[in-house]
Amino acid sequence: MCNQKGGTSKTTCSLALAVGIARRLRKGRILFLDLDSQGNSTTNLLEGAAPERPTLTEVIMDEVDITEAIRPSRHPKIDIIPATSSLAECTAWLADQIGREQRLRTALQSVEHAYDFAILDTPPALSLVSVNALNAAEELLVPLEAGSFYSILGVAQLQQTIDKIKRHLANPDLHILSLVLQRVMKNRATRELDAQLRTTFGKLVCSTVVPYSSDVPAAEANFRTVSEYAPKSPAAVAFEALVTEVMRHGRKKRDTRRPGRIDAA
Repeated sequence: MCNQKGGTSKTTCSLALAVGIARRLRKGRILFLDLDSQGNSTTNLLEGAAPERPTLTEVIMDEVDITEAIRPSRHPKIDIIPATSSLAECTAWLADQIGREQRLRTALQSVEHAYDFAILDTPPALSLVSVNALNAAEELLVPLEAGSFYSILGVAQLQQTIDKIKRHLANPDLHILSLVLQRVMKNRATRELDAQLRTTFGKLVCSTVVPYSSDVPAAEANFRTVSEYAPKSPAAVAFEALVTEVMRHGRKKRDTRRPGRIDAA
């Protein structure tokens, strides 16, 4: 889940996707990685409990094996590697480290066969932490803020970053799976942005749009996704449709992925 612009509801979408996919899995598990030092996904999936060390910080800094940082979440089919504010220190630490862009990808290789999906919630700004996430991923879901032209600029910046990672870090599978418009309100600005997105990016834009709903922050205050908290709300219905769309569009990629890789969004 990635956009180099902040305020696009990456965490809301990441959690909705994780919980939605988990409910549809007959067997198997999901690994959720919180790469944002704010730790909002961690707070939700651990129901407000403060994560104990080790966290993702210690994994990236190569202080512990990744298995030591994985813990069960509130959802029975989702494990999480939590984040704390210490993650913000990793970028400075990584600056002079060998293999600095490969740390997360290397760590995930030891647990890839234990999970069907890995979902990575990334920070808003481009940093060595987010580069580690992009280098470990194959599929990117890009949330966009309804009514904001700067969201389109964020996609252009992200595509430039993707091209560099594919070229310089040997991750040829990395690609944008879908763009999803969130917090949509029925007004002229949103309609114009939607039309411009579909003209510019075509089928890359999800047919599902997520409407603005006051149920979303209410759900988050109760450590739930909106689909769990208010399943009949328009936002919940939209997120369920988004899960269906994302799984359908990504299925061919997952069925034909190279051995030794883990799916990520």
